[in-house]
Amino acid sequence: MNVPPPVRHPPERVAEAVERACRETHLDQRFIASVYAYLDEPEDDWPPCCGSDCDPCVQHLAECARRALALLEASG
Repeated sequence: MNVPPPVRHPPERVAEAVERACRETHLDQRFIASVYAYLDEPEDDWPPCCGSDCDPCVQHLAECARRALALLEASG
């Protein structure tokens, strides 16, 4: 199932959600651009973990992106 990218929100709300999601998931802020990249793509297109112990793992980036989407959804 190919899920479309999220509904667009004002940039300041997206920034707040992504920054909060990074804090909550303990993702270093230097990877924030990667989280934004995830938000531009349908979740079905997000890459799977390759098993190479990358830091951060794409699963961690996806967790952060999902949290940001949840925060955006909750805020209306």
